[in-house]
Amino acid sequence: LSSHDAAAAPGALGRALRRHHGVLLGNGAFAARPGTQLTSEWLAEVERRLDGFAPDLARYPGNIMGDNPGYPIPWGDLLGAVVQPLSLKHRDRLISDPRMLPSLKDFR
Repeated sequence: LSSHDAAAAPGALGRALRRHHGVLLGNGAFAARPGTQLTSEWLAEVERRLDGFAPDLARYPGNIMGDNPGYPIPWGDLLGAVVQPLSLKHRDRLISDPRMLPSLKDFR
């Protein structure tokens, strides 16, 4: 919706995400075909990050909301911080459709 909604990233990547925020996948709802370059890179990066968090997760496993003391994974580290740079990289293969906008009414 605005450049402030782009994932936080340092340096040139952060500037590119803010500048091209209009082509980024939203974190609320999206669909993807399995086995594409985007989904393969996405899964590989999430698994790489989870491997890095594994020692701390063993000591501080999350509760249902992931807000317990010591829980090591910041809210956006496995979604926006991964999918937004990849959506910028693969933007020529993405389609934005307003029908995919989620309803945030009573979402919990």
